[in-house]
Amino acid sequence: MSAVCQREVKLRADGSFIYLAGIANSVLVFATFLVTIPGIITPARAWLKLGGVMATVSAMFSMIIGLYLWITTLQTKGDFAPLWMAQPAAIQDLMETTVSIFMSGYG
Repeated sequence: MSAVCQREVKLRADGSFIYLAGIANSVLVFATFLVTIPGIITPARAWLKLGGVMATVSAMFSMIIGLYLWITTLQTKGDFAPLWMAQPAAIQDLMETTVSIFMSGYG
């Protein structure tokens, strides 16, 4: 396995990539907000144009992060399907109950 593939597997396993991307996205959104403040206060249109460009970049970055999360979720579902099918009905019921409790916030 190449070093790039090993790094990708590591990033997926510990989830640090998505946390860093989320932090970078929040910083970008906040910086966009700060850039638009002078555009609202001053009559110069350059600040508003820059804010518009930054808002577009921020929206695209957010969409890319969301797409990555969605694809990762679908891959996890696909990887989990054979494990699910191999279990007896009682274990499947236990897995459903445990996941529903965990996902509802009570676990």
